[in-house]
Amino acid sequence: MASASGSSPDSGNKLDSTARSVIRENYEYLMTELRVNELLDQLYQDHVLEFDDRQRVEHETTDQSKVRRLLDILHYKGVLDVIKFISAVRGTQKHVYDKLVETKIEGTPLRFSVTMKGI
Repeated sequence: MASASGSSPDSGNKLDSTARSVIRENYEYLMTELRVNELLDQLYQDHVLEFDDRQRVEHETTDQSKVRRLLDILHYKGVLDVIKFISAVRGTQKHVYDKLVETKIEGTPLRFSVTMKGI
């Protein structure tokens, strides 16, 4: 599954790897804290999710299974889609956003890594 930005998990792009690592490093936290229903409209509008992606998330019966489905979908997205996801989280769940951007990957918080890359 390729993203709208044309990246895949195997692209070898360092920033792609960093963005996905932030989700992986915070997986358990996201499973308990992320409120997916608040994000779906924004993620669809921002072209992070396709219509069928959105339906698959909405079809899940529990909040935790919705989070898991969304994170599974994001795993196959490119760095721009993951950054759009983090931005959408910022608009609805600031405490989750703060945790994500302060996550250190290779000793550097994502906030600094993304800023330095000009994104």
